[in-house]
Amino acid sequence: MLFISALLTCFYREFYCNQLSFYYASSLRRTLVLMNILRHISAIAFIIVIASCNNNKNKQSADTTSHSIDSTNPVFNPHEHSHDTVDVYSNETFKDVVLKKTGETIYEVHGKARVFEASYHYLVKDGNEIVTDGHGTTDAGAPAFGNFNFTVNVKKKTATEALYLVLFEVSAKDGSRQHELPIPLK
Repeated sequence: MLFISALLTCFYREFYCNQLSFYYASSLRRTLVLMNILRHISAIAFIIVIASCNNNKNKQSADTTSHSIDSTNPVFNPHEHSHDTVDVYSNETFKDVVLKKTGETIYEVHGKARVFEASYHYLVKDGNEIVTDGHGTTDAGAPAFGNFNFTVNVKKKTATEALYLVLFEVSAKDGSRQHELPIPLK
């Protein structure tokens, strides 16, 4: 605050004390006086901006320190729900994909996809053999992520190989599979 009052005093001296001689001075002297005035104004503006930034930082740090988590709260016990873990799968095209087994051979799949014309495809592989395939649409096309869900009914053909659900997007250019997301069916 002391620094601001000193700048205001200098500004007063430059502007008001030289006001009378300003009209009778040469153009060089006028330019110098105006440059000094602008220098003082910019210095004051800079100090005000810095002071306001420091005030905002203090407010933000005060806000973040006021929140705390009560670990003694009996409503949530992380050890109590540890067996309810859900695997979530993602890549650059599919995100938050969750697989839920709802029957002996039935799986429910839901998640989000950013695919061209809101069209995604899937297949189920038993080893190297494709057991079933299909396609569907999301509720929004690219560049937005759209929600999707579908159910797949699949039986394991061989006992030794693992079943995999593969989500993918078909290339509009050449029809190839792109952005594959393999998900093990457990």
